[in-house]
Amino acid sequence: MMTSPPELFESFLASERAQTHYNERNAERDEVRREELFPLLNRFLDGDVTLEEFKPRNDGLNKQYPYWGFDGFNGQMHFNGCVESL
Repeated sequence: MMTSPPELFESFLASERAQTHYNERNAERDEVRREELFPLLNRFLDGDVTLEEFKPRNDGLNKQYPYWGFDGFNGQMHFNGCVESL
């Protein structure tokens, strides 16, 4: 009897290897968010960083740390289009 793809996926998710991987990735993402993204966002919201400065810095963070899925049309490309329309 063959194992179905959902069964394989569920088995992998329950494994110690997967749990370790996702826990480490989540911890890295949380650290980057706390140490780099939030400070940049707060400086932008406080007016210390202009929109023109924020856009490439945010894009750089998203490329350096691909944790948020902020790419393609729904991400940075959409953000760039909104900024350019101002």
